[in-house]
Amino acid sequence: HEHPEEVSLTPFQRSSYAAAEIAFDGGTSPYCLISHASEPEDLFDWVILPEWGLRTPNLILSIMGGAGNMIASEKFDTMCFSKGLVEAATRTCAWIITGGTASGVMDIVGKAMQKHDKQRQVPCIGISPFGALTSKWRNLLEKQMQETPVKQTKVDAADAQGTEMEGKITLAALQDNHSHFIICDNGKVGKDTFGTEIPFRTQFEDYVAKGSMPGALKAPVPRVMILVNGGKISLKSLVEAIRTGCPLVVCQGTGRIADVICKILDVTKDRSCTADSDSGSELSVGQDAEFTLLLKAAVEDFMPKETLSQ
Repeated sequence: HEHPEEVSLTPFQRSSYAAAEIAFDGGTSPYCLISHASEPEDLFDWVILPEWGLRTPNLILSIMGGAGNMIASEKFDTMCFSKGLVEAATRTCAWIITGGTASGVMDIVGKAMQKHDKQRQVPCIGISPFGALTSKWRNLLEKQMQETPVKQTKVDAADAQGTEMEGKITLAALQDNHSHFIICDNGKVGKDTFGTEIPFRTQFEDYVAKGSMPGALKAPVPRVMILVNGGKISLKSLVEAIRTGCPLVVCQGTGRIADVICKILDVTKDRSCTADSDSGSELSVGQDAEFTLLLKAAVEDFMPKETLSQ
């Protein structure tokens, strides 16, 4: 019989969750394929502690941002960012958490780990949506679930090579320098599943940040979200993170939503210095309209082909 905790991890219309390893050219990374509605506590009890043996971090560095072809301006030094990120994580015994796919900022972080943490001292955990992966990747990760006499304990990433498009959207592949992967399955596949992992990721990070990990000292773990580039999905993640009290670092010069935020902050901080201290914290109708125009102009500057409306 399944334990109730296991049921939480089991994806919709599947008999169980999966936990195995992916063999990449540069090393092996454990992964688990779980329900997008899993409880973080159950994941720790059944996979992260007994299978992966990860210890409580002293810091969570949550990297959020663009998955597309990111073109950073000269204001942003990618090499300096990469080295600094890994050094900070190593010194503090942190976990780095990303979206785990081989594109945009996630690829930058993965390659930074490969270059600056060859011994894999720092857990670099990718939390990715199963349905947004290419069909080859989905088939590969499902191998461990097949009813065969001998369960697959290791799958070969070479079998998932190749790109796949859905319309104009490129489906995802896993980034090979991440040390661990949590793959969230909501029972659907295709481009519309990008971002469906975000509620679980937010819950997972918040669980660790509250010191809730089994065996932990029950002391809060500092969490910082770092935004590099990003679009609508990143914006939703930022809002969720801020609601949980998570501080935010926005990298200027990386484009899109990061530069929209920096532009607004640059303009509003000057105005706030001259604002009447007796005016209160609420925006007046005029200020609200002014902010809306400022936001619209910033979006047109840095995200001309996108919209932030639903």
